[in-house]
Amino acid sequence: MAFLDYNSEINLDLNIDSCYNLINKVIEKNKNFKLDSYDDFTGRIVIKTKLSLFSWGENVYIQLTKVNSKKTNIKLMSTPKTGVLFGGALDFGKNRANIDLIISEISKEFKKLKK
Repeated sequence: MAFLDYNSEINLDLNIDSCYNLINKVIEKNKNFKLDSYDDFTGRIVIKTKLSLFSWGENVYIQLTKVNSKKTNIKLMSTPKTGVLFGGALDFGKNRANIDLIISEISKEFKKLKK
C-alpha cells in the first residue's frame, strides 16, 4: 500500500451475489470506470479508471467478503496506476474521489433495492 492509496470499508445487508450485481451497475453507469476483472471464488473486483487531466488513471480494488447469508463486507482501495517516478506521486485527491463516488453510487443503488 502506497501513501497515496485511499481505503474504505462498508457493510451491506445483501448477499454477496447481490452486492456484485449492485457494484456492476455502478461500474456500468460511470463512463470513467471499466471492469477489469472479477474472481467469484475470492470475491475480488478490479476496476480501471481512464486517463484524466491530472492522472494516468487508477486501479480500484474491491473485496467482497460474506459476513453471513444476508450481509456482505465491502473493502475498497484506489491506487495510482503509475509509480512515484512516473507521475503517481500526486493524485490531487483522485483516489479518495474514486472511493467516495463508488460508495455514494452503491448507496443510491442499495436504496433503490430497498424501496
